[in-house]
Amino acid sequence: MVRLREWLTDDDAVLGWFFPEGLSAADNEDLREQLHILHHYERPDGGHGQPWSPIAALDAVLADWPQDQPTREVTLAAAERDLIAVLDELFLEGA
Repeated sequence: MVRLREWLTDDDAVLGWFFPEGLSAADNEDLREQLHILHHYERPDGGHGQPWSPIAALDAVLADWPQDQPTREVTLAAAERDLIAVLDELFLEGA
């Protein structure tokens, strides 16, 4: 996850992966401007980057990841299992 986050901040790597055949100069400039906004937009709360960006999503996952846990399942199924366990505890406890 950390390496993926680092990779996402490398505009050359990202554009090269999505557009291996290359881009016109105008498209390249436009996409780089959009990536700059995505990464560096100054939010009212003082943070940087768009809150809905892929980097923000990875930051949210990493923020909740204990440093002493080398691997962790981050699939939708894993999140659903955790949510169902909490819901069962909340609603089945009172039944």
